[in-house]
Amino acid sequence: MNFKDDYYFRFPISEGEELEKGVSDWKLLLQIDSEEEIGMMWGDAGRIYFWIREITWSSRSDTCMD
Repeated sequence: MNFKDDYYFRFPISEGEELEKGVSDWKLLLQIDSEEEIGMMWGDAGRIYFWIREITWSSRSDTCMD
């Protein structure tokens, strides 16, 4: 089986290709950076990401703005 090596992930190439097909379906909702001074560390000074599907965002954004 062929694998794609990434810094954090190792997955079969066929799975990666399948995931790439839907990449435009997602929207970044929130990104939080590490902040050592307040004790929030995500990995080695990394970030944590929250994603939402574009269709979900579109269907709920009108109701959230009221």
